[in-house]
Amino acid sequence: GISDAASLAAATDKLVQQIAANNGLTQTGAPRSLQVGGQPASARDLRGTSAVAANGTPQPEHDWLVTVARPDGDLDFLIFVAPESDFATLQPLFNSMLASFKPE
Repeated sequence: GISDAASLAAATDKLVQQIAANNGLTQTGAPRSLQVGGQPASARDLRGTSAVAANGTPQPEHDWLVTVARPDGDLDFLIFVAPESDFATLQPLFNSMLASFKPE
């Protein structure tokens, strides 16, 4: 179970490995700690190739993975996905969605 920052980081690392391997993504930047619904959380940025194409060329994709420690010791996660060129525009919406999430 998730009981502290170290176990949250370890569970998030394992999830990143699984998601990256299955979807051709790579982690970029350093992990960031945050709080979601009063619970410890971790955010990771992942990059890959989108299914969205422009002029027949697949576009770069930015995935924002947020893991949240649940009060019962389990792990919730959310992945916000956008073409790289649209991510900054969508970030405020993603932040608003994340702020409404309540781990239970």
